[in-house]
Amino acid sequence: MALYNFSFAEEFKTLDYIIEKAGRSMFEKPMKEKFSSLEGKNISDERWLLLDIKKYCNGNFSRWTGSQNLKYIETGEKRYYGVPFKIISEEEQLQTCIITKSEIIDGVYDVKIPVNRKVEAIYFLHANYYASPEEIGERKFTIEYSDGTSEGLSLIGEENMFDWWPQKRTENENLKYVLVRTSESFKPPYRNLYIIQWKNPFNEKVISNVGFHSDGKGMRATIIIGITLLLNE
Repeated sequence: MALYNFSFAEEFKTLDYIIEKAGRSMFEKPMKEKFSSLEGKNISDERWLLLDIKKYCNGNFSRWTGSQNLKYIETGEKRYYGVPFKIISEEEQLQTCIITKSEIIDGVYDVKIPVNRKVEAIYFLHANYYASPEEIGERKFTIEYSDGTSEGLSLIGEENMFDWWPQKRTENENLKYVLVRTSESFKPPYRNLYIIQWKNPFNEKVISNVGFHSDGKGMRATIIIGITLLLNE
């Protein structure tokens, strides 16, 4: 009878090690991949505009829902799926994100951030709370042009709006996820941030401002962590 090969067992070490290694690879995914629309393109730094949302922030993601929060999110300048973002830290200011209004979350109904530039695409880094399709209430990103017209990007549960909590994650051409640890380790469970890519159908027009609208109905809330614009060439 053959003896058990302990060196083979040692190569894989423990189940915890395997789980943590797999977790780390999932966390590396946003840094290694790109949105398909950015593949093969050499975009200069000058074309990226990281909107300064500091004065519009009304909440703190590290204290958002008590012990269940986003305290382990990596702050500073990050690049996910080829898009740079600025994530505000508590060292910069106590309020680090924009929290939108719901029946159980105190937040803003509307926020508008000036742009006044011609834009090819906009990338919204955010998290959602109570994002199931059964929830009522209107939630949408808003884009207003200088000619008075506007566009809206409605958030719809299980289509382009997914919860920060579940371990199931969804992505497509215009939607990508970014994981946040819930402890010092890289073991599950994780929390989910999402990036929505919005391609401007009228990129020859000047966008005066971008923002968000909530009618306050229902329990769902959106936490806006970063907004980045890809300017026209």
